[in-house]
Amino acid sequence: MQQETHQQQQTPKTETKKTSSKKSKSASKKKTSKKETTPVVEQVEVPPPAPVQEAATPVVQKTTKPVAIKKPKKTRSPYNCYSMEQHPILKKKDPNMPFGDIQKHISTEWKKLTDAQKEPYVNLSATDKERFNTEMEAYNSQPEELKATKKKKKIKYTGPKRTQSIYMLYKHDISAVIKKASPEISFGDLQKQVGVKWTELKKKETKDATKEYAKYEKLHLADKARFEKEFAVYKKAQEEQQSQ
Repeated sequence: MQQETHQQQQTPKTETKKTSSKKSKSASKKKTSKKETTPVVEQVEVPPPAPVQEAATPVVQKTTKPVAIKKPKKTRSPYNCYSMEQHPILKKKDPNMPFGDIQKHISTEWKKLTDAQKEPYVNLSATDKERFNTEMEAYNSQPEELKATKKKKKIKYTGPKRTQSIYMLYKHDISAVIKKASPEISFGDLQKQVGVKWTELKKKETKDATKEYAKYEKLHLADKARFEKEFAVYKKAQEEQQSQ
């Protein structure tokens, strides 16, 4: 009996040991689990930095220079209006008609027209005059510095005839020879033939060419002496006029 009671008394001790060991294991597991699990850090999206705004370039206002108004063309006369109408008509009928012949024909026909036939061209001239007056007002209203400056008129040379070159002296003679041989030759073809013959002459490949070139060279020198003599007289006369 004593033994049984002794055993009964001893059994709870073992249970307590087991329970305590379980408790210690669970506690140790909790500790290890706390150590192993790392706290999760939430990633917060950082907004990108705002772009740096460049300093705006200052707007420079362009200063537009005033445009000069050209002086208007003069009023067309009734005859000019008629000539401008008839010239293309005659040119279409005969493309080979020279300019001088066209103008002569227009002038002759204009003189034959009656006052009634000339009236449309008189009206055109009057309309063109109104155009001229309107444009002239705009031209005169602009500042003086914008007005187109008048070109200086070239002083016409009234002195002695200038010296002719060797080429011009040769051209005058050879053109007459070519025209005599081919009277119907055109102006363009004539100039081409003169140019070819002049090139051959300058080469002086033959005795005849050398002799002919020397002939025109002498004529050129003689004409040069003539010009210098006449120009000296002309210059002296001009100086005397200026001194008076």
